[in-house]
Amino acid sequence: MGRINTSCIYLLCEHLSRSRLRFAIPPLVAVIAWAVWVGVAGIASGHLPLAENTQVYDLVFSAFTFLGFYLECVLVATVFYVILRVVVILRRTNTGEGGSAK
Repeated sequence: MGRINTSCIYLLCEHLSRSRLRFAIPPLVAVIAWAVWVGVAGIASGHLPLAENTQVYDLVFSAFTFLGFYLECVLVATVFYVILRVVVILRRTNTGEGGSAK
C-alpha cells in the first residue's frame, strides 16, 4: 500500500473545495461518524445499543443534549446567512449594479 503524504491530502482538499458536493460533505462526515460511534458503543455495551437505562443510552443522551445546542446555533446562523444573502441580492438589483439582463 502506498503512503499518503501531505501533497496528496492537499490535492484532495483542493478537489473537494471545488466540487459540487462540497456542501454535502460535512453532514455526510457527521452521519458516518455518528454511525461508527453508535456501532462501537453497541459492541462495547453488549446490548440493542440504545436500550433505556444503560450507560450507552445515558452517554448518547448527554452527547446529543450537548451537541444539540451547537446544532441549533448552526441552523440559526444558516437562516441569518440566507436572509442576508437575499437582502444583498435584492439591494444589488435595485441599484442597477446587479447582473440583470437588459
